[in-house]
Amino acid sequence: MTLTVRYRLAAMIAVATALSGCGNDAPATPTPSPTPTPTPPPQVISYQPVWELPDDFYIVDQFAIPATGTVTATVDWQSGSNNVDAYITNAACTPAMFFARDRRCRFYDKDERPSAKPSVLRFEAGQDRVGAARIYIINKGPAAERGSFIIELSRP
Repeated sequence: MTLTVRYRLAAMIAVATALSGCGNDAPATPTPSPTPTPTPPPQVISYQPVWELPDDFYIVDQFAIPATGTVTATVDWQSGSNNVDAYITNAACTPAMFFARDRRCRFYDKDERPSAKPSVLRFEAGQDRVGAARIYIINKGPAAERGSFIIELSRP
């Protein structure tokens, strides 16, 4: 009889060992994939909601680039028949230097396309471009113009 009890005990241990590797019928819990961090919206670094210029006049606005990233300036105006040009330069480029085409004026980007609206200027602002800069908007006519601009910084 001892043999039978030992045999039963060994059989139960063997069955328990075999069944311990089996899973239950519940569905496996999937490993959640990480949610990507959303890209932050661009930072507005300068905004002029309305500017008005007679033909052959310009405006200049100084602004600050606070950090490295992509700077995008969008200049728009009402009449598609007017030729409006836009430029972004270093802050040291004064109007007198700009119109004299002084070599000390560093152009970060420019749009001189005739009657192409809106003007979109874009450049990478590395550490050497962080700080003050200027935007020039020139109405080359043939008529007075009204428009706006916004300058934004997108961080990597």
